[in-house]
Amino acid sequence: MELTALTAVPIIIALTNLLKQVGLSNRLLPVANIVFGITVASVLFHFSVLSVVEGVIYGLSAAGLYRSAKVTLLGQ
Repeated sequence: MELTALTAVPIIIALTNLLKQVGLSNRLLPVANIVFGITVASVLFHFSVLSVVEGVIYGLSAAGLYRSAKVTLLGQ
């Protein structure tokens, strides 16, 4: 796993939590994860088809990691 993926996913989680605190609906948070993932990957890798695919993967990974941590730590 690249260092980029290790840094991108926590950044995406932080940005999504910021939107959650601002009041964005929980239904839209997965979409926000994907948008942030594509944005971060496009900035890091100069916009291309590959960066969009990696961004979607980063966004979905962030959503899964957040959900797994929530279930494990809080039991929800």
